[in-house]
Amino acid sequence: MNKLNVIYEDNHIIVVEKPCNVPSQADNTGDEDMITLVKKYIKEKIDQGIDVILEIDIEGARKVNEKRKDAVFIFIMPPSMKILKDRLVARKTETKEQLVERFKTAYKEINEVSKYNYVVVNDDLEDSIDKVNAIITCEKCRVDRIEDVDLGNQEELIHELLIDFNQN
Repeated sequence: MNKLNVIYEDNHIIVVEKPCNVPSQADNTGDEDMITLVKKYIKEKIDQGIDVILEIDIEGARKVNEKRKDAVFIFIMPPSMKILKDRLVARKTETKEQLVERFKTAYKEINEVSKYNYVVVNDDLEDSIDKVNAIITCEKCRVDRIEDVDLGNQEELIHELLIDFNQN
């Protein structure tokens, strides 16, 4: 699985960038095998109860949404385009032409924000991480998710009692 770019992993969460050397569309050169392996790896992590965060673009989010209706989409937005520019220029990793392309893409993506479930303005890294963690926690507490997960706790008991109550 050396082509899968895992940014962070522990017993509860895994953060994955778009797999290296895996095209958006599989072609006839065996790339569909790599895509299948990536999907299998991610599914295994989800089945183990590990939260998987995919760092993907708008098109990738659309594709995931088609396959996983239970997925949650969080748009990470810069505080302003000026701050985005300052951050990118400070990194010194892109040419002027690449920066122009990044800005074009950023404007297009920001116009798609309404298709996401949440937006986090990345003005402070620690604060943004806290917000993403809060979203994950809230999503796990949604009533419609409790039935899908064997919690074995008070929330599940309350949910079962409410279902029984509504059926009588």
